[in-house]
Amino acid sequence: MQITKNEAPLFPEYPFKEYILAGETPIIAEKNYDWWIDRPHGMDGWIINLTIEGTGQVWKDERRFLLQQGDILLIPESASHFYGRYENSPLWKHQWVFFHPPKHWERLLKFRQNINGVFKTSIVSGHAFRKIQSLFEDIIHLSYSLNKNELDEEISMNILEGILLRCAKIDVLENSSIAPKQTDEKMIEIAQWLSVNYTKPLTVDIISKAMNISAHKLTTQFKEHMGMPLMRWINLKQLEFAAKLLRVSSSSIKDIAKQAGFTDNLYFSRFFKKSYKQSPREYRKKNSSIDSSNPK
Repeated sequence: MQITKNEAPLFPEYPFKEYILAGETPIIAEKNYDWWIDRPHGMDGWIINLTIEGTGQVWKDERRFLLQQGDILLIPESASHFYGRYENSPLWKHQWVFFHPPKHWERLLKFRQNINGVFKTSIVSGHAFRKIQSLFEDIIHLSYSLNKNELDEEISMNILEGILLRCAKIDVLENSSIAPKQTDEKMIEIAQWLSVNYTKPLTVDIISKAMNISAHKLTTQFKEHMGMPLMRWINLKQLEFAAKLLRVSSSSIKDIAKQAGFTDNLYFSRFFKKSYKQSPREYRKKNSSIDSSNPK
């Protein structure tokens, strides 16, 4: 069988060097893609996997468990994994996203069910399943767009954050008899609004008015649900965008800081160095994908 460019990520040998990449794998018994993915040392990145039809299986030993429609599998970086079509199922169709999570996603990267180092949750509601499947499809479309540009990566990460937020809510509401801090729809709405507007000049008052919520409720509930203070979450989003611009843009560091939403260049440089363990200039020198013969 000839491997096409679009099919390559579906094959075991694909190196996965992208920052984020998505796909859909239709496994039919004894036909296309009917093999087991065996990565004993994991990957340099995370995988989130949604079963949309049929039955899959993770591991073949005493750790074995099955995946059915609506099951979400979250595999951490470097975690051993071994999965494929369940032998008694004629097919296993799943959608997946490979990604490198930013620092502020730490709270979202786990479910209550941890099975030997991989996380699993289940979507029971048909409406929620269709919504999350639609979001997966949006990322898949962006991964294979013929007119792909540097902003598609940022859009894909924003969509994936929405998936993880919804999964966090589902994981608490549908898979636990005791429901602690729930990620409600308002916090999801606020996080998604911020993911679009974080490079703009923002204050707690501006955000609270835009989202029709009191400043006190905004700050207290955001920290409770997102695991960190509101403004720090925004600063981390800005920092991640600045790092992306340093990799792909020839603009000056001062201009990049401004584009990312930082008004204080000194604060930006200090915050960047604290988070990335190197200055913005050093980071650009090591990671830039453009001609560095005229660094700024």
